[in-house]
Amino acid sequence: MKRRQISLLNVVLLVTTAAAVMAWWSLYQRNRILMVQMEHSRAEIAMARAEHAKVKAEFGLLTIDDATQIHAVAVPGPKLERTWTYRVYLPRGRNYFAAVQLNSLPAAGEVPVVTKPPGYKTTKALGTNKMGVGLTPGEYVITLYVAPKADGKFHYQV
Repeated sequence: MKRRQISLLNVVLLVTTAAAVMAWWSLYQRNRILMVQMEHSRAEIAMARAEHAKVKAEFGLLTIDDATQIHAVAVPGPKLERTWTYRVYLPRGRNYFAAVQLNSLPAAGEVPVVTKPPGYKTTKALGTNKMGVGLTPGEYVITLYVAPKADGKFHYQV
């Protein structure tokens, strides 16, 4: 009976192949576990982002998606009669002038017609009355309050 002979090179090749297969299998299993953990983490991050957006909305905080656009959001809080508060972001690169128009408001999306109130002079360069204020770029909290006067008429405060 003939004895089988295996060369040392064949043994080394067999052991190296077995080690490589075991290493690959171990890494494959570890990768599968990490992929499941990553999907779980993504779901947690999405839930955290949604909760963060909800909290920001509850407190009237701005989310600036495009820093080149004007952003505004109503600030929630105790609802006082005839009082409105907004948080406003004005982007860099322009000058701003804030003014108030009461009564005769235009329909949504239409530009208001600037008129001269009796007794007020207009600022020629801006074409508006002097019942406003210049604003620099940045974030502001603006509150408008319409208050009754002693004579029964109303006036506003910004």
